[in-house]
This record gives sequence, structure tokens and C-alpha cells, in this order.
Amino acid sequence: MRFVIADFEGRPHEVTPEDFSANELVGREGLGGCAMNAIFVTTTIPYVNTPHVGFALELVQVDCIVRWQRQRRYDVFFLSEADENTIKNVAVARERGINPAELYETNASAFRALIDRLSISTNTFIRMSSDRHHLGACKFWEA
Repeated sequence: MRFVIADFEGRPHEVTPEDFSANELVGREGLGGCAMNAIFVTTTIPYVNTPHVGFALELVQVDCIVRWQRQRRYDVFFLSEADENTIKNVAVARERGINPAELYETNASAFRALIDRLSISTNTFIRMSSDRHHLGACKFWEA
């Protein structure tokens, strides 16, 4: 399994799970001034139109990496999220004859329940429509 991640200057790096602790990956200073043992992991951002087995598989795979790194005493922050801001979600809601907001609420809850049912060790789950996400995105773009 290989991943592509970006460092804090936006440079892409192709890595395997074994590489996540490599000093060369984050540089000698660490992750933007964080301790060398700090790792941030996120899943892809699934559309909330339908929970599916592909996302469940991704959760389990990422959780294996996260738990392994935590056993190695790395400080890991594991984020998962749901994207509600897509035209595909609106189309699915129309097909089902419901309001898009109703689809978002139902399916975002289903994605969160999937994480709980699989005992995935996320630190947090965030919805793209939440105030918390909006404030974080604004701070990111202002930096």
C-alpha cells in the first residue's frame, strides 16, 4: 500500500506505512515545529450521498496504520469527515425526493455510525457544513 502526502511546503511525497516515522519525511525540525513524533492522518472526504463498503475499507486500513503508530508511541491525530457541499449530493437528494439537508443529516450520521460500529480510533469526525469546519478553514486561508 502506498500513499501520497504533502509536506508543509506542499511538496508531494510517496510513502508506505513504514515511512510514516521517517525523519526525512518531515525534516529535522519536525512537523511545522511539532514534536518529531507528531503525525496527522485523515481519510479521504467522502460524499454523503451513500455510505459504502469502499469507505469502510479505507477506515479500517487507515485505522491499522494509526494504531500501529500509536503503539510505537507516536502522537497521532486521526480525523475523518463528510463532504456535504457537492452537486452529486443534491442530485441524489432530488432522485430520492427529499431535501438535500435531510440527505446530509441522515447520511452524515450513517458515516459517523459506521466509524463507531467498526471501532475506528478517530480523534474527531467533522462535517464540512459545521461551524467548526468553517472557522478552521477561514483560519487556514488567512494564514
